[in-house]
Amino acid sequence: MVSREQVDRIREDSRKGMTANQIQKDLQAHHMGMRRKTILGIIREERGKPKRGEEWRYIPTKYQYRILADLPEVKKERMKRTGLFGKQIAVYGTVDGKSRRVQLTGTGKDLYRAMLDVAKFPPKKRFLTAGAGDVHRHLDFDDRWDKHPKVESQ
Repeated sequence: MVSREQVDRIREDSRKGMTANQIQKDLQAHHMGMRRKTILGIIREERGKPKRGEEWRYIPTKYQYRILADLPEVKKERMKRTGLFGKQIAVYGTVDGKSRRVQLTGTGKDLYRAMLDVAKFPPKKRFLTAGAGDVHRHLDFDDRWDKHPKVESQ
């Protein structure tokens, strides 16, 4: 339960131009601490900023399964397609003596297909994080791994 004093203090600090972290520390210093999510909602309301859409994108992947049941089918499909939900694989190897890493997320079937390409061709960048569905556009098909890359699954 949020008290009137807390709301007034948050609004006052917000008008002074304080950041959310500064406001939270100020509340804690006056023994009026509260959940960050609640503080951010009050600040957003005070400053007239809209709430961000697609909150699931800002939730760590390991916790996304908790909200999956509450999402409409369209969002579930988008999450799977963009690789923001599902299994994770990391591939480590070297090309010309320099290390390269590929981190992939997606469903098992997509990861399997992506791994067939990643096992042969390294990424263009030194470090790559991508969904399994679109990894092929980040691979360097003119280059090869020095030796077979190491794969770690989570």
